Parts: sequence; C-alpha cells; structure tokens
Amino acid sequence: GRARDRHAGAEAKRGRKSARPVYFEGAGFVDAAIYERDRLGAGMAIPGPAVIEEETSSTVVPPGCLAEVASDLGLIVRLRG
Repeated sequence: GRARDRHAGAEAKRGRKSARPVYFEGAGFVDAAIYERDRLGAGMAIPGPAVIEEETSSTVVPPGCLAEVASDLGLIVRLRG
C-alpha cells in the first residue's frame, strides 16, 4: 500500500548520489536523480526521472515511470503513459 511505497521511496534516497540534467524526448532536459546501484536494496522504489548507475551499465527511468528493486535485486521498470 501507500505506507510501503513511502518507506521504499525513503529507503531509496540513501542510494541517491546526485542530480543532473538528462535529455528525454518530448520533455527536453529534466533534472534527474542519480542513484548508485550497489546502494539499492530489495523493495526500494525509484521514481523517474532518474538514472541508476553501476560499474558496467546504467538504467534510465523516464519521467512518470517507476523502477522497483525486486527480491533478487533485479530492476523492474514500470512504464506509464
């Protein structure tokens, strides 16, 4: 429910390392939160716009979308729109 979503979002803030402008088609440059992948745990939710960085790749979470960290620590990006 909503309480769980708020908790997951608050936990994800610990993984946030910065913010910077990122270009999204149709929206232009938008300030996006930048997260360190290794600092995210199961159940965390990262709202877009965001970029989740790790050593060998990055995951882009567009505005209005949500990335969730699964129990196996995989990322699930839910697209909206």
